[in-house]
Amino acid sequence: MVRSEFIIIGCILVLVGGVLCYVGYNKMQPTEVDQVISFAEDIMGENAPSDWKSSKREGYIFIASGGVVFLAGLVLILKCRTSSGK
Repeated sequence: MVRSEFIIIGCILVLVGGVLCYVGYNKMQPTEVDQVISFAEDIMGENAPSDWKSSKREGYIFIASGGVVFLAGLVLILKCRTSSGK
């Protein structure tokens, strides 16, 4: 018996995981300040202090959690679909 509520929850988890990955990707892109600092580093030939640059940690966290949620949704959908024959 196919449990439609699990399939719906799995689809929602897949969508939420995709959105989290998209948000994480956007947070990983360099800001205008990062671009200016990079340009200044290229001109001067010296590295700027690391605390001037924005951290990418939040972006990595969003991408990792989005991947986990996406995979959990896929597993839920596939488990529900394959258990229907038993």
